[in-house]
This record gives sequence, C-alpha cells and structure tokens, in this order.
Amino acid sequence: MPSAIDDMVARTRFGVTRRRALPTDAARRIRWLLFACVAWCAPLGAAVPTTAPVVDSPRWQAALGRDHALTGRIWDTARSDFVAETALLDRLVSVPYVVTGESHVNPDHHGLQLRILKAIFGNGRRVTVAMEIFDSDDQVALNDFASQLDPSPQRLVDELGWGRRHRALWESYLPLVRFAGGAGLPLAAMDLTRREAAAVTQYGVDALPAELVQQYGLDTALSTTQQATLTTDLVNGHCGMLFTRNLDGLILAQRARDATMASRMLAADVGGGVMLLAGYGHARGDRGVPYLLDTLRARGDLVSILFASVRDELQRPQDYRQWFGSDRLPFDYVWFTPRADDEDPCDRLKRIYRKAD
Repeated sequence: MPSAIDDMVARTRFGVTRRRALPTDAARRIRWLLFACVAWCAPLGAAVPTTAPVVDSPRWQAALGRDHALTGRIWDTARSDFVAETALLDRLVSVPYVVTGESHVNPDHHGLQLRILKAIFGNGRRVTVAMEIFDSDDQVALNDFASQLDPSPQRLVDELGWGRRHRALWESYLPLVRFAGGAGLPLAAMDLTRREAAAVTQYGVDALPAELVQQYGLDTALSTTQQATLTTDLVNGHCGMLFTRNLDGLILAQRARDATMASRMLAADVGGGVMLLAGYGHARGDRGVPYLLDTLRARGDLVSILFASVRDELQRPQDYRQWFGSDRLPFDYVWFTPRADDEDPCDRLKRIYRKAD
C-alpha cells in the first residue's frame, strides 16, 4: 500500500553549501540539439514523428509480483478498460503536462517514468523534468548541472549533499537524471524545503506567499471527503504517531506542497511542457496537483498516471481503490508494476528512529 513513510524516508536531508553557477543557455541549447538529432532526427525530407516510438516490454527490477495478473498492464480509469502501452504513449507525447505518482523506493516506477520521458523527447519536445525529491534549496545545483556541456551526475549529488544514506534513492533516479542532463532538458525542484514546510505547520497561511494562498484556496476548507482522506493518509503514513494538535498544521503543509508544485509546474514550462515526478498523494486528481490544475485537465492538457505496486490479495484494478478511500481511482491511468519489498513501512520508520537515537 502506498505510504507517506516512503516520502519521509526518501526526503531526509542535511544542509550543505553549494557553488552558485549560472546556467549557460547557449551551451544547453547546443547540447540539446546534438542529443536531439541522435535521438529522433529523421532523414532530410522525412516527416517528424507524431506518435510515440514502439518500445520493448519493461525489464522489471523489483522482484516481487512479476507474475501477478496485473503486472505490466495499464488501466484507463475513464473507460474502465485496459489500454496498450503504445496507445498511452501516443497520448502522452501530445499532452503538455504529465503528472506521475510514484513510490520513491520502487525502481520500476522510475524506469517507466524514463520510458515516458524518452517518448516525449523523441517526439521533439524539450520537456521540463519536475521532481518532488528536489526542494527550493536544490535549484541552483540543478541549474548548474543543466548548464554543463558534459553534465556530471556525481558532481550534482555532491552539490546536493546526498551521501551514503541516500545512495539507493539516488541510484534509482540516476538514469532519469543522466538522460535529462544528456538531452539538455531543464530540471526543476518542486517541493518546499523542510524549513518552509515546518513554518507552514507552525504559522499557517501567514508563512506562505499571499498570491499562492489566494490562487489555490489554501485559506478555505477542504471538502469533507478531501479532509477525511488526507487525514487518513497522514495518520497512517506516520504509523499513528501524530499528536492531534499537529494535524491541522500538517494538513495545511501538505496542501501547501501541492499548491507549490502546481505553481512551479506552470512556471517551469519553457515551451515543451512539464513532466512531474512525485509521490502518490501529490498526483491524485481529487485533491493533489491535478486537482489544483483542473482547468488544464478539463481541456485535456494534463494527464495523471499512478504507478501501482501490485499486491497478491488485489487481483483487479478496482481492488486498488481501497488505497485511496474513494469509489474510483483518482488518476487517469494506473500502470501496474512489481513491488520492491514486503517490509512493513512502519517497521522501516521505527528502525530509522532507533538509529537516530
């Protein structure tokens, strides 16, 4: 079952001093053109492709559930039917905004994100790669990385200060970051820093830009259903270890993160659209980033995809609705994958706390 714990574990950070290097637009454009010609330029006189290239079946990395009946299949929630991967990619290459909901610790989710990214880029779009795992303090390092003629992922991870504790997380994202760097695609940090989120939890909307509060209605109450599902997610995600007095602040902080990602998605578009890589909750169409950008969804300019790690006891797509406390899956598509492990996420969190003591 998806859990906010994975997000907590994945986002543990410590401060570092980063060099401030300005992006070199000319170098970035040259690298992008060279990479683009290798990746998708047709012979002179040939038409530019308007559909996604045919791709091989995924090679799964996660070990559990590979033989599950749903593994590798894609569920169209509007049609209540399965669709082929080629059909989904054909749609995504023409959609300006793509929101993907992932488990940060499942490498197959990042593998499928890379497949989508390659398909979009292969159709001639300089799409911005927007990532929840990076926060406001990381943007300078991301700009520095994108400005290099020969981008170095190791240099980036050094600037971010991601040490041994983040090695597994970094390695699962590395192919995505390496591809984006080689293609000259912009990388955008989507999340609030822990410091900013803590300020929202403590001081409420006064800690946020007034324009953000007004644009996304952060000073208005959620619906009863939205409040209930978000509360359940937070309580379960913290293994019941939440004080009631903290709950309202944490709910607002989560809403502020969604609003920040929505705002930054729009700002990050340099003409080729944006692909967001975020946790499950942020990709929900009933309260997350797609919900806040509902105008784009209504005209078909935004599509949300959930990467769902299969469970043995859940054999039908509809069975996964219980994860979200909803009578329908709150995503446009659900792409089923093997699962990374069967470890109880609460046991994982307790183990981390013991190490910290």
